[in-house]
Amino acid sequence: SEAGARIAREVADEYTASTGEQRWVLGSMGPGTKLPTLGHIAYATVRDGFQANAEGLIAGGADALIVETTQDLLQT
Repeated sequence: SEAGARIAREVADEYTASTGEQRWVLGSMGPGTKLPTLGHIAYATVRDGFQANAEGLIAGGADALIVETTQDLLQT
């Protein structure tokens, strides 16, 4: 996540510098393929994965985080 966000940040900054038009980096999270509510995976495992994902995106320079469509409130 961090490496991807860092690359996107570099490209966005280069574009902004060359055109003067601001570009934003949005980090996408989820939804995943396992549903905690149905017992496919422990909630703590999903939570820890999303936390690591978010921290990497932020460290890489993402301006905002987008939580993708989820089917399970515990994922969200």
